[in-house]
Amino acid sequence: MAEQQLTYTQIDGNSIGHGGSCNNGVAPIVPTPIMLQQMKNDGVTKVGNPVQILTNQPSDGPLVEAPTIAKVAGGRFMLLFSSGCYGDANYDTKYALASNIKGPYTRGGAPLWGTNSDNLYAPGGADAAHAGTHVAFHAGQLGSRFMYTAILHINGGTVSAH
Repeated sequence: MAEQQLTYTQIDGNSIGHGGSCNNGVAPIVPTPIMLQQMKNDGVTKVGNPVQILTNQPSDGPLVEAPTIAKVAGGRFMLLFSSGCYGDANYDTKYALASNIKGPYTRGGAPLWGTNSDNLYAPGGADAAHAGTHVAFHAGQLGSRFMYTAILHINGGTVSAH
């Protein structure tokens, strides 16, 4: 039996929206689910149907995007994702935890980073490494966007960044 892998993506139902700062913030706001798809080892051939693991809710604004999953301590899975509009102050990085890679995922209470966290503007696009303990992400500062790194700590169902 060939090895299999999983891939994930975000479906941007609001990519051609009705206006707003990212052209997607004016109603009607539609779902932007993050999907998980099992793949054959060739990375091209799909196995079965995709599974929805998360979608936007009102506190996310028009979308969730930039998903990444890391297997963390205790055999759990941490999903990092961004929400809001990349170009405005509501863009942030959030997380959800699950005991199975296919979910269900339980969202954390507060974003890991948001505007004014450590003087950052619109931080997002986090990617995890080292069993989810180290992350790299981008944020605005002084009119440009830069890459930053942080260390994550998981305590029960709460993830914090330092």
